[in-house]
Amino acid sequence: MLNHLKTWLRNRPIWQITLLVLVPIPCLIAFGIWFSSQRSLNAKLDAIREQGLPTNVDELNDYYSVPEGVIDSTDLWLAAIEALELADFDNRELEIPFAGGAGTPAIDENWQGFPKAKQLITDLNDELYLVYRAAEAGGQIRYAKILSAFDIDTVATLQSSRSVARFLTIAVQVHILSDQCNSALADAISILSLSNSLEGEVTLISALMRLAYQAMAITNLELILFECDLNDEQSLKIQKIVLESNIRKSMIKALNGELALTASGIDQLPITTFKTSNKHAALKYFTESKATFSRSWFEILQFQKEFKRQVNKESSGRMDSSKQFDEILAQGAGEDFVIANMRAVVRQRCANAALAVRRFQLKNGTVPKSLQVIPQELLSTGEFSKELLIDPFDDEPLRFKLEEDRLLIYSIGENQIDDGGDCPRGDGGIDLDLGFWLKLSN
Repeated sequence: MLNHLKTWLRNRPIWQITLLVLVPIPCLIAFGIWFSSQRSLNAKLDAIREQGLPTNVDELNDYYSVPEGVIDSTDLWLAAIEALELADFDNRELEIPFAGGAGTPAIDENWQGFPKAKQLITDLNDELYLVYRAAEAGGQIRYAKILSAFDIDTVATLQSSRSVARFLTIAVQVHILSDQCNSALADAISILSLSNSLEGEVTLISALMRLAYQAMAITNLELILFECDLNDEQSLKIQKIVLESNIRKSMIKALNGELALTASGIDQLPITTFKTSNKHAALKYFTESKATFSRSWFEILQFQKEFKRQVNKESSGRMDSSKQFDEILAQGAGEDFVIANMRAVVRQRCANAALAVRRFQLKNGTVPKSLQVIPQELLSTGEFSKELLIDPFDDEPLRFKLEEDRLLIYSIGENQIDDGGDCPRGDGGIDLDLGFWLKLSN
């Protein structure tokens, strides 16, 4: 056999022999690089799993659960959602301008939709009771199973929960106009409870919906404080629920889930090498992002902005499959998502500070000249943290603007420019600053 090989080689041109020797070498080198990269990737994924975090959709289904020791209020909220669906709330709501939406009259104007809205709330009193019951239970929700990276059946149920938030917003308006401030307060608390119940969500879309509910609740709370005289006990109750939300923790959990979904999405790529390189890119982003999450919000935002600039620079001109996933990471799980969470932190801190001002006023008969003079026990319902008075967009104290009959506690917002408290109430426009107005006397 050896002689046969020698004969075969003697009868071949030198260039054929050279190709025969050299062509496999690059392939072997490429395979070696891929194999080494794959081993490195598997080690990184194993390290993530050892932390109890998911790396694919199957593991995400186990990770997405109500934590031990936390009340599982899923059935209670689903009962309220189903009751509103059976009552045909979504269609009946169309006859009424959505409270808080564009073109809806302010609470002190002649709201022509009030009679229909009041009748709706009266007719759906049993459904409102179910919502109150779920809100009072507290705890967290665990919706349906996540099927795959591209088929997440929690979304439909989450969208149905928007009906609950809209229903409660209409109830706030009706109860205020009916001089039922206690009921209006229960409505606002219920929206906050709905938002807080979604703290364990593991996708960006569900995390953003949670923040949207929080925004609705804070807007309604601002309205209530303008129209109702809350006592100290009521103010303290709502303050506790406002501060209950751990926005940073919720953001991290959603990003952990998004990594698993991203990894499963990458597995759908047709070429193995693209799968490995894209998973490395995803892991690099999520790992570096999470490393900043122990820092201030301002520092987290700076990291995301720099990451976005790097991705845009590196992906320009590239046409391979990895460009798609880089851009998803930069746009979806990056700066915009962090800003949405920072706006939620602003709403939480400004609302908390406003309630502290109200409680200070009730106890002392005067309005504080600044947030710094308010006792710590009024600013926090637990252990006091100086962060409660910090604007996350610049790491400076929240601004305090005192007028004759009202005050504004505000953040400079995402443009990171102090526009003098440009956040008017109820004009439907885009505010340059982000804050909470408080009426000083009713």
